Amino acid sequence: MENIKNIKNKEIIKPLNPLLKNEIFINKKIGNINNYNNYFNKIENYEKILIGCLNEENNYLESINLLEKSNYYLINYNDKNYISLNIYLNSLLKKIYSNTDIETNTYIDINNDTNENILKEYIFNIFEFYKNILYSLDLLIKNNIISNNININNLIYSKTNNNITINNFSYSFHISNNVINNIHNLKILLKYIFKEENNKQNHYPFEFYILNYLQENKLIGLSSNNIDLIYENYINNYPIYNILFKNNVLVYKNFKTNNLNYYYKLKNKNYEKLYEEFIKYSDTWDNVSLSSLYLNIIYNLNNLKEIKILEQNEYLFSLLNRLKDLLIKNISLIPNNRIKISKNIELFENLLF
Repeated sequence: MENIKNIKNKEIIKPLNPLLKNEIFINKKIGNINNYNNYFNKIENYEKILIGCLNEENNYLESINLLEKSNYYLINYNDKNYISLNIYLNSLLKKIYSNTDIETNTYIDINNDTNENILKEYIFNIFEFYKNILYSLDLLIKNNIISNNININNLIYSKTNNNITINNFSYSFHISNNVINNIHNLKILLKYIFKEENNKQNHYPFEFYILNYLQENKLIGLSSNNIDLIYENYINNYPIYNILFKNNVLVYKNFKTNNLNYYYKLKNKNYEKLYEEFIKYSDTWDNVSLSSLYLNIIYNLNNLKEIKILEQNEYLFSLLNRLKDLLIKNISLIPNNRIKISKNIELFENLLF
């Protein structure tokens, strides 16, 4: 059994591997945070289970052979009537369309005021949720935890309290005072992050790709050619950069030059030193994922005919543009150009007033 298997709502069978051990460890840390249920959906309990297989010649229960070395656990997550942020936001957008498929571009035959109100609700929700997520990430950082798994399906909406909580801490990174342990743990996480197909929905920082390239190719340092290759793969892997640079060759050229110059200066650094250097900026990693996610949400709004209605609403339109400017800073490939979560909260609150 290689893949995670859903048994029933909020109960999952997982193999006991480094990812599950990490998730259990992180969940224990989260359990010490005051009112953690308001911010995180953690494991409530878990137990070891026995896995059996049917005898090849029979198909009845008496022929099941229990696997003595079976190392699987039944994980129970707190169920609070959650749905993913993706499903919730799409449900708001669907109110605008006559077809349940939001990509049909077929609109409800209603007046502009109704559509404007729906879009206002949508925009105010994404702003409120953004603030909630930032506060949750700040709580994690204060407890030396980096989520490393921020995407639209791991951010879940609670119908009970109209709030967003963070889900799934399998890839989370705990920062200790021991540099050697931090490097060791990050190496293990990167191995799984780049192995798992479902992680393609996450936007990881560029330095993850640098470290993974060195690790996979058993290199002790970087060359200019290595950096150029990693850069092209990275930019092509995340469509948001193509959106940003579309029809603006000069902006793209400047972006590429500025970012690559930073990494060219790291060519002579040892592999281990690069890990140590990049971990210093771990409190910006989740901001890369979150900012990329929100930039995509904002740019998807531009595909709606009704957004032209909002262009007439100077306040809302200005808010979206100012938020976009803030988010773009956080997807910089240069770690020290990105904004720490605590500072991001302050900048976001100032943006609203």
